[in-house]
Amino acid sequence: MTRCAGGLALVLCAVLGPSAAGLDRVWAQASAEEIARGKYVFGATGGCGCHTAKDQPVNAGGRRYDGPFGTVYSTNITPDRDTGIGSDGLIEVVAHEGARAEIAIWNPDGSGAEMSGNGTRIAAAWLLRDLGRTGVEIVTAGRLVRAAVAEGGLVRQEIGDVVVAEDEELELSGERLTLIPVDVGNPHAVVRRDALSRDDLLRIGPALETHPRFPARTNVQLVHPDEPGSLSALVWERGAGETSVSGSSAVAVGAAAVARGWCTSPVHVRMPGGELLVALSGSSVVLTGPAELICTGTTEL
Repeated sequence: MTRCAGGLALVLCAVLGPSAAGLDRVWAQASAEEIARGKYVFGATGGCGCHTAKDQPVNAGGRRYDGPFGTVYSTNITPDRDTGIGSDGLIEVVAHEGARAEIAIWNPDGSGAEMSGNGTRIAAAWLLRDLGRTGVEIVTAGRLVRAAVAEGGLVRQEIGDVVVAEDEELELSGERLTLIPVDVGNPHAVVRRDALSRDDLLRIGPALETHPRFPARTNVQLVHPDEPGSLSALVWERGAGETSVSGSSAVAVGAAAVARGWCTSPVHVRMPGGELLVALSGSSVVLTGPAELICTGTTEL
């Protein structure tokens, strides 16, 4: 049976998972109301999941990615990028034994990612629901994430240690920019702003992602502290572009904010697609957010 799990964050998705004999396409579609509330969709054969960002290109007719774990596709069968089936990333379950699953994370440009806080959460939600357990482990190329069911049906993830480095200054698009490099198992560059602007994100995000300082590219966050326990953020994901919600980005900005004294833990990280809770104990981080079952759907390729 195909299983779908949803959670607070991006818009909707379509997925395809490789099998030994070929490829089984799995797609899922949320209602307009669910999309408006900012839902995840997760599908699994062996299994796969994905999420899409608002205002990203529609992948009409499908998109093929050839990688070390086989061939995966994203697809969008309607021209409406908010309500059609599409994706800006894939979560591929490449191994599954008991309460542990290993996943590969794919960006829409065909590159892989070491870590995705939202991706591990929807994979954990699928596994928790499948097994009927209260705790599971999700393994990525970047780290091991332990996940458990939290109060209110949320998923609590032990992300592990996060490294917040010293401030750096870069010349970018005629502006002297101060950034904080953060390692969450994948690279991040956190930039504090007096006010958040999408125009700034579209200008700074791609330039900083591909800056020579980051030879493997980086995720970028523009951050504005709101209160001692909350902040707002805009996200530019490496290999995906503008993204309405990112779990690893929430961890990066939460850790940076606490390290710099902008906020105190726990930190409510507010992004255009929703809110996640980041709690720190020393350098160790716990990320909590929702993951809800939405729908299932299958078709043959």
